[in-house]
Amino acid sequence: MRKIFYILLCIMFVSSCKEHQLSNYGIEFQDKNCKICLDKNNNYTISVESFESSEMIYIMFLSRGRYERHNNNLLLYDDEGFEMSFKIKENRLSPKESFSFMKGNEMESRYIHPDEEYLYKYDPMHLERKRRIIEDFENLSLSNTFYCGTYNNNGGRSSININEDGTYQFIYKDLLLSKGEWEIEDNILYLYDLDLSYRHEIIINGKTLIIKKSFGDFESYKFEFYE
Repeated sequence: MRKIFYILLCIMFVSSCKEHQLSNYGIEFQDKNCKICLDKNNNYTISVESFESSEMIYIMFLSRGRYERHNNNLLLYDDEGFEMSFKIKENRLSPKESFSFMKGNEMESRYIHPDEEYLYKYDPMHLERKRRIIEDFENLSLSNTFYCGTYNNNGGRSSININEDGTYQFIYKDLLLSKGEWEIEDNILYLYDLDLSYRHEIIINGKTLIIKKSFGDFESYKFEFYE
């Protein structure tokens, strides 16, 4: 009886380890890494952590939403309405539909210490502040002039390249987040992502752009034309 009880404990421990391995994944780059964090309530976040200095790590959230697992497939449903999918291979994720920079890169299972979990919790007040910034910008006197070229945010940490051939690239820290085609209606610049079937909405005011609808934390970000 004692032996059977011990075997059951071992099975439960192995099962728990496997479940933990399915909770967090990451890709490492030269000075940054990307993480997918899955919690027990079927919520997920995707973030990029960049090492600004030996003492500072900057976290940028790219996506938040709900996830489901069907057999060996992980499905992510972003709060903004687009979907991503990954193939589960033991302790790795292989992107099928995802951000452009993820394509061709498998994500390995990672451990996140419980002390770090607070970093991935969402602050609803943050969203309200962003909405007020967007509303204030919309109330400004907007010009109809638009320039093709590169628009930068925060010293070039993020950039949007608007090309004359009707294509664009949305880049964060040298990672290609989104690419596709663009068009303008009135004072709104629309970016159509070809990988995720998603449409970004950006307000135009001369040489300044402010993101109204986009990935993760990018909403309310201002981009200035680089001359």
